[in-house]
Amino acid sequence: MANVTVSPGQLTRLDETEPRKGFVLLFGGEEWTVTGQADYSSPEGYRVHEWCCEGGGATAYLLREGDPRQDAVRWFFTLEIDPRGVSLPGGEGLGERLAGNANADPPLALTYRGGTYHYTETTEGTHRDESGKQVQKVTWDYWEAGHTHNLAVERWPDGSFDCYLGTYIEPGQVSLRPAVGRRAGAASQGSPWLLALLSVPFAYLLPFFMGRPFDEALALALPIAGAIGWIVVLPRAPLVALTALLAVPVGAAAFWASPPLTTAGGLTALVVLPAAITWLARQRGYAGSKPPVRYAAAFSVGMPLLGVGFYQYFRFAPGPHTPEQLLLALGPAAIGCLAALSISGLLLRMGE
Repeated sequence: MANVTVSPGQLTRLDETEPRKGFVLLFGGEEWTVTGQADYSSPEGYRVHEWCCEGGGATAYLLREGDPRQDAVRWFFTLEIDPRGVSLPGGEGLGERLAGNANADPPLALTYRGGTYHYTETTEGTHRDESGKQVQKVTWDYWEAGHTHNLAVERWPDGSFDCYLGTYIEPGQVSLRPAVGRRAGAASQGSPWLLALLSVPFAYLLPFFMGRPFDEALALALPIAGAIGWIVVLPRAPLVALTALLAVPVGAAAFWASPPLTTAGGLTALVVLPAAITWLARQRGYAGSKPPVRYAAAFSVGMPLLGVGFYQYFRFAPGPHTPEQLLLALGPAAIGCLAALSISGLLLRMGE
């Protein structure tokens, strides 16, 4: 496979470039960060290159298999599962069966979460990690009746064992996003919410020192801070961030014609915009990147509401302006952001 040069934040296909440490792997609506790699080989010519992937508190492995019995390379994705949940059909735990018995034969069947998996084959070979350390490993493979899901038991020389549940996949099901370079944006690894919040006082200082009133300085600082948070989201979820940016003028037109808290049209826009952003994130495999996705959803309604609110405040609110008038102008934007966060968070949880 020839590696292609890709920029940070750019998506590429699994069949175009190999994963590397720090890459983000997008599969099944989740994000997995590649944290390591290893090789496995058997005397019969079976070869596997595996990439360890971490995401959502779980550990998974992407495997590229080269089997002399197959004409083509095959890809496999498997999730590490709790061995305590694996048992024999009679109810005996696998750990109980293997305890103190280094030469135990593989059980004919295993069960996990109500599914039954039947023994298929044993593979013995050499596992080599990134440091070059080698150790022998024995793998028992079990398949369900439809031969779509695999339950693997890996046994190590020290008597320990690990269990995995996986399936063969097509390269087109996986996308890769290269790691963001250290110089390309350490800030992009931070929280968009935190960076936006920290930007407010700095963005406020320039117009303040130029002698502008508090409300005018704030009208400049808040959009700048919101844009800085958006810039943080851009390399993590480019298509989602750009769609949120395009949603701003749409939202501004909708909220100008129909206030969001008092009309059906405005309320519809308040729900549809963040829902559409979140749906796109799920479709494009960014669902695992929850803070950036939720920020983009809030940005799609918060920014237009902020613009409409400040315009009406400066254009129509009678002077001298009061704190109550300013709060009334900012209130819809704050409520809209909270509503967008709730909608996006709910849809992301539903996707899980």
